[in-house]
Amino acid sequence: MLSTLFAGDFAGAGIGVAFVFAVNKGTRVIESIKGLNLQDAIFRSMQMIDPHTHLIRGPMPWKGIAFSFALSLLLAACACKVPTNRDF
Repeated sequence: MLSTLFAGDFAGAGIGVAFVFAVNKGTRVIESIKGLNLQDAIFRSMQMIDPHTHLIRGPMPWKGIAFSFALSLLLAACACKVPTNRDF
């Protein structure tokens, strides 16, 4: 989607990487949204798995999963909307 908005070969990729970095740092710094950082949930997943049964113990990070799902739906909707508004 970003490559259709910005001119340049690597502008979309650069902005995408910067956005992911900003979201990751924002969810680590801002106290009210720390639960939305899924990177922490991925790295601590080995602590969530019971070594005897190999099943997950403890609660799932549902807030982070829901936030990531909603953000992916928003980005997918924008990615569908932007090219249809352009006259190729």
